[in-house]
Amino acid sequence: MTIRSLFLDWRVAVLVIVAAITVSFIFGGTSGGIGMILGIVGSISSALGLYAITWLLGASSADNPPPKSASALVVMGFLIKVPIFVICGILAQRIDEQAPNCFLWGLGLVYFSLVGWAVAKSES
Repeated sequence: MTIRSLFLDWRVAVLVIVAAITVSFIFGGTSGGIGMILGIVGSISSALGLYAITWLLGASSADNPPPKSASALVVMGFLIKVPIFVICGILAQRIDEQAPNCFLWGLGLVYFSLVGWAVAKSES
């Protein structure tokens, strides 16, 4: 198994997320674990919203445009990603001292994983 295949396997991503949350609960306590969960949820929702709108723009230039209901749903998801991210950040800030730190670690984990996924996907 190569590093490229590890970045493309969704099971490895789930394992890394579970391990990061577990480590946050161990070293940061309950507030650290909740902060990590909020960081992961906020950044995944943001990344999925951006990915969906990028997919929609790519599909709309083809001969078969996506249905209007799918377009409306994707645009709604893109617009709601920022409030979800901001709410997760505010909640992490209000919990405890460890929660904002772990929130940022979760954010970094997701975005560094996305960079690895993009590089692995581009090599195929």
